[in-house]
Amino acid sequence: MNTIYLKPVTTENIDVCLSLEVLEEQQHFVAPVAKSLAYAYVNQDYCRPFGIYDGEKIVGYVSTIYDPSDGMYCIWHMLVDRNEQGKGYGAAGLAKVIEYFKSEPFGKGTSIGLSCHEQNSTALAVYHKLGFKENGEKDDEGEIVLLRSL
Repeated sequence: MNTIYLKPVTTENIDVCLSLEVLEEQQHFVAPVAKSLAYAYVNQDYCRPFGIYDGEKIVGYVSTIYDPSDGMYCIWHMLVDRNEQGKGYGAAGLAKVIEYFKSEPFGKGTSIGLSCHEQNSTALAVYHKLGFKENGEKDDEGEIVLLRSL
């Protein structure tokens, strides 16, 4: 997994990012890439979307955002393409996102937050593996909130 990296979404790779899909039974767990990119566009001062790549091959997508009021970096949307699941790309991609946040692209960070559907056991296992813990809260959509220190 040494060849995993994040590549900003640009005009060069937007179409391949838009082609990414999760399995049908996972579709209610994460927003489609098109919707995520729309949110990133309207929040572009602090939001960055990335393709997750293994060498030259795109394997996933993640949208990140920073809240300067509390120094929290957040993972808004993250997915691994249906054809690339089960290969360790979720954990490897998440590790790269954590590295990105540690570089303080928008300013000093204190923690990383994300939310996850409580029935998405695969994603929860990846988040737990990388140090995220439930804080006992749920977000506006009823998803579990998980945090880890930066």
